[in-house]
Parts: sequence; C-alpha cells; structure tokens
Amino acid sequence: MTAHPYRSDIDGLRALAVASVVLFHLSEEILPGGYLGVDIFFVISGYLLTGIIWKELKAGSFSIAQFYVRRIRRIIPALLILLIAVTGLSTIVLLPNDLGGFGRSVIASLLFIPNIYFWRDTNYFSSAADEKPLLNLWSLGIEEQFYLLLPLVLLYLTKGVSRRAILVISLLVVLSFALNWVAILVGASGPAFYLLPTRAWELGIGSALALLPKGPARPWLAMSGWAIMICSMALPIRGFLGSPDGILSVFGATLAIWAGAPQESAFGQVIASRPVNLLGRISYSLYLWHWPLIVIYSYYIVREPSPIELSGVAAVSLLVAYISWAFVEQPFRNQSMPFRRVGVILLSGTAITALSSVLLISSQGLPNRLPEEAARINAAVGTHYRCEVSRLFPFGASRACDLSLGEDGIEGARIALLGNSHAQMYAPLLREYGQENGLSVALVPLNACLPTVSLNISIRCLNQAKTNLASLLELPHLETVVIAHNWPTEALLVSADGSKIEGANLIAEATISLADRLHEKGIEVIIVGPLLRPMFDVASILSRQIAFGHDERVSRDAPRREWELNYRSSMAVLGDASHQIIRPDLVQCSADRCVFVGERGSLFADSGHLSQLALPMFQRTFYDALNNNLLK
Repeated sequence: MTAHPYRSDIDGLRALAVASVVLFHLSEEILPGGYLGVDIFFVISGYLLTGIIWKELKAGSFSIAQFYVRRIRRIIPALLILLIAVTGLSTIVLLPNDLGGFGRSVIASLLFIPNIYFWRDTNYFSSAADEKPLLNLWSLGIEEQFYLLLPLVLLYLTKGVSRRAILVISLLVVLSFALNWVAILVGASGPAFYLLPTRAWELGIGSALALLPKGPARPWLAMSGWAIMICSMALPIRGFLGSPDGILSVFGATLAIWAGAPQESAFGQVIASRPVNLLGRISYSLYLWHWPLIVIYSYYIVREPSPIELSGVAAVSLLVAYISWAFVEQPFRNQSMPFRRVGVILLSGTAITALSSVLLISSQGLPNRLPEEAARINAAVGTHYRCEVSRLFPFGASRACDLSLGEDGIEGARIALLGNSHAQMYAPLLREYGQENGLSVALVPLNACLPTVSLNISIRCLNQAKTNLASLLELPHLETVVIAHNWPTEALLVSADGSKIEGANLIAEATISLADRLHEKGIEVIIVGPLLRPMFDVASILSRQIAFGHDERVSRDAPRREWELNYRSSMAVLGDASHQIIRPDLVQCSADRCVFVGERGSLFADSGHLSQLALPMFQRTFYDALNNNLLK
C-alpha cells in the first residue's frame, strides 16, 4: 500500500461538496439535492483517513496518540473560533427559547455529539431547522465519532492485514447500510439521518476504497462520477423504495476518487484550477461558517432574504472562511507550533465557551433582555411534546411510547393515543390522566402519516397504519383508543387498491371507519376533531417581530369562518358518527374568532402543533371525554 500523494481532484471534490451544500442552504430551489454534498464529504473523509492510517500501520509508525493530535489540530481550532464568535452573535440576536437551545447545542458540539443532540431536537428539513445556528455541525459530529473509532477498527480488528481489513470494513458497510434502510422503513428517519451507525456506510465505502489497489487514472470515468453526483443533486430522488437519499452521490464520489483525474488531462486541469482548488482548501471553514451566518441574518430580518441579500451573505461567508483557513487552520496545523501551546489555547477557549453556554442555559436564554410580551410568546417555541427516546419501544409498524404503562408494559395498556404528531402533541394530557387515575396509557404515533386504514397519504403509510391497528387489536386490556391527527384539507390520498382520491370529507369517513373497526372488538373510541392551525410559525415569527421592532406582519388570530370553511364537511360526517367527539376548536375559538396567540402566550409551538404551555386549556375537555368513556 503506497501513500496517497496530494490529489488536486480531491480538493475539486471538496469544492463540489461544499458549494452544493452552501447553494442548498441559500435556496433549495437552486440545487434541491445540494444537502447530498455532505455524503460526498463522508466518502472523502473515509478515503483519506484510512489511507493515512494504513500507510503508517504498514510502515510500523502508526501512533493513535499522534493520529488524534493531528485530528485536533485539523478540526478543533476553527470549530472553537466559530463557537466563540457565534455564541457572541447569538447572545445579541436570539430570543430566550432559541438562545437556551443554542447553549445546549454548543455543549453538545464541545462533547462531539451535536448529531445526537439535533436528532432529538430538530428535523433537518423542517422550518424549525432554519433557526438553529449550529445545525450544520451534525455532520461534524458523525465525522468526529468516526475518527475516534476508525484507528481502533484498523489496528485491533484487522491486525494490519489488507484482505482482512477489506472484509471487516465491507461487512460494517453492509450492516450500516441495512440499518439505515430499515430505520427509514420503520419511520425512524431521524436517527437514520443523524447517527453514525446509520451513516457509517458512506465513510466505510471511502475506507474500503483506500485499501483497494490503485489502478491507472481514467479521467473519462472520473467525469462520469462527477456527472452522477451533479445529477443526483440537481434532480434528487428521495426515498426510492425507502432507500437512503445519498446512494447515487456516494456512488459518484466513489467512482470519481477511484478513477482519479490527473492534471495532465483536460478534465483534471479544470478541477485543479486555482479557484476550484482554493474553494476545496477552505471548504472546512466555509462549511462551518456559512450556515450560522445565513441563520442569524434571516432570524433577525424575520422574512425570507432577497437574492441580493443572500448573495451578500454568501460573499461574507467566503471572506470569513478564507480568513479562518489562512489565520486559524493553517497556523494550528503547522508543526512549528508546539502542541502544548495548542492544548493550552484550545482548553482555555473550550472552558470559556462552555461556561458561557451554561450561563445561557441556566438563565433560560437571558429573557430580561427583551420586551416582556416577546419573551412570553417566544416561550412556546418548539415546546410541542415529543416522546423521550428512553420511553420508546418497538410496536406495530414502528414504535410506541410509554406514557404511563405499568409493569406489564404495553400488554397492560387500557388507553391508547393513536395518530401522528398531531396526536402526540396531546400526549401529556393523557399521561397526566393515566397517572392520576392509575391507568396504563400508551402513545402509538405514525408521524408524517394518517392512522387510517381504508385510505392514507401513501401506500407505505396505509400498510403501516394497518399493522398498527392489528397490533392494537391484540392488546388484551385495551378499553379506549383516542384517535387524533391533523385533518389535512388538500391532501392527495391513496386507497387500498392504489387509486388516488381527494376530499376532506373522505378523511373523516376513513377516521370513522377506523373507529368502527376498533369498536367491533369492544374498544371505545374518542375522535379528536380539528383545530384551526396558523400554518406559519406563529410563536417564533411574532416574538421576533416584537423584539426587533418590526411591524407585525402575521395575525394573532383568524375569523371563525376559516375553520368552518376548512372543516364543515368533515364535521358533518363526524356528526353522524356514534363515537364520542372531542372539539378542541370550541376551546380555541369564540363565536367569531379562532386564537393563535392569547394573553398567556402562543397556543402553538410551531405552524400547527399545540405548545405544552397551552395544553392546560384543553385539559377539562379531554378529561370529561375520558371520564364519560370509561364510565360507560
């Protein structure tokens, strides 16, 4: 195995990867699959790091300590400068709820687990992600965890034997890829996206590539790999047969690295040109800085930035990235700077950053900086209920949540809350009811789907809903099922035979059909009717407009007739049902208005989920329905 000499085409790949991610973050319309640039970075990292380690192992000069020292010099200085600077900016700009969450993300980043933090906190593709300045560090967390494990795998599992190393890494790649695919199929797309075990296959493919014999360069094949990567990002195929999105990008990157592109070739000269080469060299700093700058600017103006503004943010990102590369990355990587000095500087900076973050967390985001109304409304942001990981367990098509189960677990459940995330937001009410009355309660969520079994938003959702229903019907002590979902008004639905249909009243009919199926087995059913959702992130937008002195450009309420127009046909269908109906709209709405923000703050945590702060308003309605049902 020979050492990997400098390859300008690798810097070209870095340039492609970082440019695609930046363009995606500036505007998804520019490059819809630009986020797949991270997958390319993973392949590059696996290839380069494995090549370095393997070369030293074969030469008998490998040292784990020295390997980690090099990684520290390469990664931590630029990261720490970013954390310090963005902490200062965020303390000035972010509102209390967001600032407290920012402090937690800084601590997670210092502990090398930002991917785990954001897995539990944020959907990467949701609107809430646009308000997390450090969200882009999730991928750095995966790489850092990979760096910690890779030397151990190569040193202790392969014993320096090439054939054994390729076999072990190939096995790990297959296992990781299978785990990713299975996680997506069972509805665990969050961990599939954020966690090392489900993303290691991309880094592992790069590792395996580094162990293969290097043949002659084939520029035409490298061009094919680049074409595949660019096409996969320009026209992304998301979720084909439930597979990971990055398959084509990873294949293209693998092909491009394996084939190579020597500078003597015309294609090699293009990707080795000075602008491309420089972009590749500053790619790490550019990746670090571009997202926080986009987020903080957009957060402050409380609207979509114009193309000119986005161009300005991109230019500033490039400038700051170059400064970071030239005056932080390069000096700290230079071996002339003693590592003792590096360690003192980094430990001091880490301590300052950690203490600042603890202050932000413990002070609940320094709420006294803001007008009282802005702080009160902002307190609802992102507070809708999500089950703790420790309370999740396999059930039906995916997972269920232990709200107040006893020693018998799910087998002893007497009440089940069935639906999607709009059922999950009511979970604290049922948990408290179960705890107060000594009843076992479980949550069975099917997020991004409907719970209905006669039609759904996709065949996959339909099949998963059927599996969940079958599992519920097997529970021996189940007495009551509460069905709740988001009551979409314009969704294109799929029936059991695969035909596509549309109509809000059809969802109500399907919900009653599901309730009838449960009732046939002696289970009482409560159906939770629709709320009028704001369809914009009311708590975040309104609190920022107040705090920054902008005109209020969003409504705190809406005419009651909007609820009537959206749900009149659904309610007509529900009115003929024999099942008990909960009407949360009667709490939210008066005779003429439906409230989004009241005197106590925002009813909604985002664009459609109730905040936990608003749940006490609905407690009596739910308790009365449950009491009536259980006393039949």
